[in-house]
Parts: sequence; structure tokens; C-alpha cells
Amino acid sequence: RKYGTSSYWSDINGKASSAKGAAGTIHVADSSNVNSLFSGSLVYNKGAWVLHMLRHVMGDSAFFHAMYNYANNPSYKYNVASTGDFRSVCESTSGMNLRYFFNEWIFGERYPRYTYGATSSQTDTGYLVTINLSQTTGTANPSYFVMPIDFKLIGSGWDTTVTVLNNQQSQAFSIAVSHKPGSVQLDPQGWILKDKDSVKAFLISPGSLDFGQLYLYDSKSDSVTVTNAGLNTLVISSALPNDASFTIQPSTASILPQQSQRFLISYRPSTAG
Repeated sequence: RKYGTSSYWSDINGKASSAKGAAGTIHVADSSNVNSLFSGSLVYNKGAWVLHMLRHVMGDSAFFHAMYNYANNPSYKYNVASTGDFRSVCESTSGMNLRYFFNEWIFGERYPRYTYGATSSQTDTGYLVTINLSQTTGTANPSYFVMPIDFKLIGSGWDTTVTVLNNQQSQAFSIAVSHKPGSVQLDPQGWILKDKDSVKAFLISPGSLDFGQLYLYDSKSDSVTVTNAGLNTLVISSALPNDASFTIQPSTASILPQQSQRFLISYRPSTAG
């Protein structure tokens, strides 16, 4: 509040880097290990991030009411309480079942790494956007995180944010919108402790070609297909080989979203090797 939004994000992103490096669960079973009980990265920084995420999952009103109810519950005030007690207050205040959230973030390890991409098609009433999402965790506890995720869809002079519940390791979501989307952002406000990768705008299949052995100055041709996996027209201004033994046709292309272009690649060796 005093130093502004940029200072806030600098601080919380620093805590995120620390939390991502934490090993183990926030729930510490061995209370004899002081370093584990008071781990800065695991208990404090990741713990802070879990509360940050819980706030967004519950919504501001329910979250802050739950914090007040927890602090003023006569059974816990000036007494001791457990994670289960805190969860119970959060659930009774919000009316939500939060078992999944506490199981994965308190009793589970690590954090999700999301990979996502989007396609769109025109409909009678607007556009249908399909978002393909997958995640890895680097652990079996959990193998994937169940989380509500915000996606911001952005078009020319227009944007909208939708929230989907990601409850599978790989999942597709179809969203009807009124405007043509140009890009999609995952968790634009940074509510989730995560890494994320957007899928490349285009795909090439096959990924490699083997021309085998040829006599000098003989030629052989094969092809690859470039598919536009993005939301905008893919313009290839030049397709150029880095070896004079190869030629590529066509050398330029304009590929519409979800469309493909075949490129013919010819190999004519002029030197042995």
C-alpha cells in the first residue's frame, strides 16, 4: 500500500522464486527438525503463496471473512489450531469444499508447469475458442493440480477473462466469445504458483527428413507440412536453407489459422561427405 503495485509484485515474485525451490510438503511431519519447521522457502514463502492462491479460489469477500472468523473463533483464540481447523472455517464461511486445495498444496509437493495453446473458429454468433492445456508437476504427489485458472482472451480493442476448472492432467476447454481473439494469456494476474509455456505458433511435421545417400549431383525431394496452430494468420517471409545443397519451395507463404502449407525440400549434393 505504501510503495505501490510494482513493489508488491517485486516482493511476491521473489517469494515465488524461493517457494519453487522448496522441497517437501508444507505440512511438516517431523517436528523435531527445527530447520524444517521454520524453513523460509517452504513454510513461509510457499505458505504465503498458498494463502495468496486460496484468496483467489475463495474470492475476496469469503476469504477475508474466513480469516476474521478463524481469528475470532473462541475454540482457537488464545489456543492452538490445526490446518484442518483452518480449512473447516474456510469451508463453513465460503460454502466451498476445499479438501482438494489443501491436499495438493499443503500435503502435496512442488507446483504445476502448464503448457497451453489456443485455436479459434468463426460461428454464427461470434467465435469459438478452444484452449488445450496440459501440466506436469515433477512428482506423483500430486501428479497434477486441480485449480481454477483464469484465461484472458485479447482481440482488437477488446478483451475478456474467463475462469475454467482444470481437473485433469491434459484438458481442452471450448469458450464462445463475441469477438475475434488475437491472443490468449494464462493466469494474467499471477494468482497461481506455476511455470507456464505457450505452445509454438506453428508446428512442422515431420520434424526431420533423412535423404539417405545420393550420388553427387543427383537429387532427391521430400516434404514437410507447416501447420498454423495460432490464432492469427502466419506469414512466412522467407524459407531459406543454410546449406546450398538444399532448396525449399515455396520460399514464402501465408497460412490461415488451423490451415497447413506443404513445403517441398530438394537435396542435390555437389561435394562428397
